[in-house]
Amino acid sequence: MANEQTPQTNYDQFRYALVGARALERKNTPLAETSLEKLAGEMGILDSSAKKAFARSYPTDKARSDAMNIYSSYYLQGLQKLTVSDIYSRSSDYYEKYFGDQTENILKEFGDETFEDISKKVEKANEIVKSETGNFTKKKKEEAKKTLEKYGLIYNCIAGIELDRKISELSIPLEEESMRNSFSEKYKPEEQAA
Repeated sequence: MANEQTPQTNYDQFRYALVGARALERKNTPLAETSLEKLAGEMGILDSSAKKAFARSYPTDKARSDAMNIYSSYYLQGLQKLTVSDIYSRSSDYYEKYFGDQTENILKEFGDETFEDISKKVEKANEIVKSETGNFTKKKKEEAKKTLEKYGLIYNCIAGIELDRKISELSIPLEEESMRNSFSEKYKPEEQAA
């Protein structure tokens, strides 16, 4: 079902894949299945039987993991395209807690940069700083450290809020639903003979 092409649609609809991927890391298959059902609903599948069929079309943890990785990548690709200002406006209440009275200064410095640009700068700088190959001069390593000083905090803040917070917020109601479904299935009354 999942394929490698990025859909031209609202990336936020793939947020349940983040929860499913985390559930699979914890070996929580019922939560992963519930996440797939929610994901199906976000993708426009409205019938509950069809949602269950969608979730069960990934019959193994490996198949579910592959699907979650693909669908999660759609979410991450969409997030990467947003500027810091766009991201801030989506969740300003959370960012205010971190930015405090520095919001205006932070948005002035980073507001027009995409999360993708920031991510690439941080990843490259980390690579240079951690490299032990001798391929980078001392000056290059110092420049990389300055890049990390400039972008590391904003990168960690956005990643923390947009990924960890999103997973936490979505996980609780999904875990409750998953457990209810599991108990309902396991302990449903046996049909009485007529």
